[in-house]
Amino acid sequence: MALFALPALYLVLTRQWCLVSDALSTLLCVSGYAMLVVVDLLNGAPASALKGTAINYLPILAIPFVATGVSNLRISSKDIDFGFKLAAYVAIATGSFNYLTALDSAEETVSRGINLNQIPYGFICGALSGRFLAVSIKGVGFRLAHDLTIAVALFVVVALTFSKLAWASSLTIIFCVLALNVSIRFLPLLAIGFVATTAAFLALFAIFVPAAWVEVTNFADALRTLSQTGSSDDGSVGSRLLLWQLGLTVFTENPILGVGLNAVSAEALAVAQDTAADRTALVGTFSHLHNDIIVHLAAFGVFGAIFVLGFFLLIWRTARETSLEGHQVFLWSLIPGTLVYMSADVVFNMDAITAAFALILGTSMSSRRRS
Repeated sequence: MALFALPALYLVLTRQWCLVSDALSTLLCVSGYAMLVVVDLLNGAPASALKGTAINYLPILAIPFVATGVSNLRISSKDIDFGFKLAAYVAIATGSFNYLTALDSAEETVSRGINLNQIPYGFICGALSGRFLAVSIKGVGFRLAHDLTIAVALFVVVALTFSKLAWASSLTIIFCVLALNVSIRFLPLLAIGFVATTAAFLALFAIFVPAAWVEVTNFADALRTLSQTGSSDDGSVGSRLLLWQLGLTVFTENPILGVGLNAVSAEALAVAQDTAADRTALVGTFSHLHNDIIVHLAAFGVFGAIFVLGFFLLIWRTARETSLEGHQVFLWSLIPGTLVYMSADVVFNMDAITAAFALILGTSMSSRRRS
């Protein structure tokens, strides 16, 4: 509701009834949101089950309204940058506090948010790290040092989540930011340097924080088992592969409308009982398919694919037209980083992530290049 308050405030202050300023972006957001809700209803979702679509996807609908509110209220690029800095300070403080307090408790010792587990928290912090890196490249002097320090501090928070997925998606965003700022002939050299730097960071990190080394070695062992035997019961690899296969089976059996967001897990479990009975118990421990692309295919059929493609088209179009310094490169880098994250976890059916996207895209969309 707070996201919709920006244009509402403008309307109250000016009494000028201009809700949106970008018709195409509005069409993408409104039609995408409405399409998923309608398909869920056609799949027989009860009102109580619509929370997943009607509520968690609501920030996607808010994106063009946020852009209009920021633009019409004359919120400057400096104000937007200051807002991102405040968000970064809070994210760093929250993640660090939760990690340090967990050291002396029975809780899992990871960096996490307020009522938000470490995996999505790490992804959002990684995205913000990429944003500040992209902005720092355009800066000089104190501003460059300040933005770069924030980017590094945010990545440390990501590292302390001990989430391999958060690491992978964040490193993808950061590498793409760097790659888009160098000449194409230097890309091989950048890739070698980036891999070497990342390896050195992980080595140092593992020395000072042994839990990181445990995560890396467990993942390597799971991949080795998978390559040798073709299967793995590791929670990070084997179970996810089985879940993806089940989700794709649900989609191929219901390719047009899917089965509805609330029914995906139950349908996947039913398929497991028919085709993988010996591992049904393993699948039953998971609440979702751990791949948001497959979730949308299974839940909404072909309309889920249209929605995902439309969302990435919105990011690409916003990147092409934004005039906020550093945001063009940041948004282009956000596309592959988000795809990496979606390959193993939820993006859209989580309001913490969709709200972050609404603020990132809404503020970027509010400042457009002059044609």
